[in-house]
Amino acid sequence: MTTQELAFDLLSERAGIEEPTAPTLAEVSAAADVLETTNCREPTAERFHALNVIKGAQDRVTPDVYVDFCEAGLKLTPGELSDIYKRYPALYWYDRAFGKVLAEVQQENVHAGGTVLWHIYNMGYVVKTSKHCFAIDLHHRRSEELLPFLDFLTITHNHNDHYTIHLAQAMNRSHKPVITNFYPNDGYNVPCPDNGYFKGPEHTLRLGDITVTTYEADHNVKLHNFVQPVEITCGTEENACVILSSGDTCDAKQLKHHSPKIDFYIVHPYVGLKVDEAATLLNPQLTLVSHLEEYHHSIDKWRWTWRQGYEAARRIWQTGHKAVVPVCGDKIRF
Repeated sequence: MTTQELAFDLLSERAGIEEPTAPTLAEVSAAADVLETTNCREPTAERFHALNVIKGAQDRVTPDVYVDFCEAGLKLTPGELSDIYKRYPALYWYDRAFGKVLAEVQQENVHAGGTVLWHIYNMGYVVKTSKHCFAIDLHHRRSEELLPFLDFLTITHNHNDHYTIHLAQAMNRSHKPVITNFYPNDGYNVPCPDNGYFKGPEHTLRLGDITVTTYEADHNVKLHNFVQPVEITCGTEENACVILSSGDTCDAKQLKHHSPKIDFYIVHPYVGLKVDEAATLLNPQLTLVSHLEEYHHSIDKWRWTWRQGYEAARRIWQTGHKAVVPVCGDKIRF
């Protein structure tokens, strides 16, 4: 049995998730230890047991609890955080995983032509090359701590689980580009390429040796041209890493790519988009199934589980393409 087959078997409808009723902070901390020493490319039974523990803790975090926690941002004191972590151990893991990424971003020495991705939360990723560091759809309570290390930020659309306003404002004050179709402008009428705001069929921006191409896609039947998928070529080398995030695009037929190849495809698998169709169309080397266990949504509405993520990954593997399900803190090398 391959590692992917093991993952599918462990998370199948038959096996399910064995969720503890109320995991303690100590149990979540032990699960975090396991997640930090395993990886999404080679899932193991031990990793899935750890995810089961985390899942049990996540189900206790309601949208109201999360919004209050996230909006408090960096103003929370150590004492307040200690109380929150005891009541909601999943938020301890959420912060701990961010701390892991923050440390590794500073320590990682990326070789020429190399690219490293870290999964932050939801569809948020930090990417580092030998020359640049940037973020895609970065939403997190602590996101401003990455400001000194980011050269630019891309946001696929104007929903608050895909960006953090405090980070966007800090980037703007630091004169660092925020590439989006809604910020820092209030309206959608006038394109302002000088500050990274684009609203229109297609735009290309060059930042050092990185090329960013954006276009428009639908979020759903009501929000037409609301999403700005982003394709990022991470260098000028012939084999430079290419990342495509479709954000919350609902129709695979609207997706396109300008580079001859896509190395990493970041996808929301449950917004109407057919992941097998998207994989066949884009032919990515690896699909990162994301937008799972998102705290803005209640557990009975739109909070897609890791098991559902692996079911989407299974559909991608059945097309002959590879897919993984990253969780907070995971590092993925090109």
